[in-house]
Amino acid sequence: MALKCDVLVIAGPTASGKTAVGIGLAQALNGEIISADARQIYRYMDIGTAKPTLEERKHAKHHLIDQIDPNTDYSAGQFAKDATAVMQTILQAGKVPIVVGGAGLYLKALFDGFSPMPEIPNEIRAALQSASLHDLASAYAQLKAVDPEWAAKIQPSDRQRIVRGLEVFEATGKTLTYLQAQPAVAPEGHWRPRWFGLRWPRGVLYDR
Repeated sequence: MALKCDVLVIAGPTASGKTAVGIGLAQALNGEIISADARQIYRYMDIGTAKPTLEERKHAKHHLIDQIDPNTDYSAGQFAKDATAVMQTILQAGKVPIVVGGAGLYLKALFDGFSPMPEIPNEIRAALQSASLHDLASAYAQLKAVDPEWAAKIQPSDRQRIVRGLEVFEATGKTLTYLQAQPAVAPEGHWRPRWFGLRWPRGVLYDR
């Protein structure tokens, strides 16, 4: 059995100081940083994302920042695949992977995995998105008919999740509720996360 390598995980809310801690650890431990932030992956989205500055990135190598355009779909599942590949490269180079971010769903996908989900054909997704734009109420009514449990969990105004429930059913004949209940499958990797959470009193955090 292969030995598991330690992967450091620095988690916490925006403005908690994750970037500074990650850079300090990378310098001290010969590490590289993997961003686990749902907004920093996008180019141009620099305001409000606490994205590491170009100057900060000179002090430690960062991955999965400024990778895709804002009009491109990107999921937690895709993040798990991308981050897994990056971690393997970092470990093969004899360095320490340091995962830094506040996107809990991304961290869950990377280390715990999700229940297997199907690939949705583009034509199905496009048709349902178009229909929901014209008549969201009818789309929600359709969702209640095919997957009432999922419909009960979301708001009638939540277009993205309504379309998600419908596209899964149309592509597979199975409900999203059923698929989510299947055992989770985590990305394969010989590593062990070491978790560190940064916490501040709420008032101090808001000031920061």
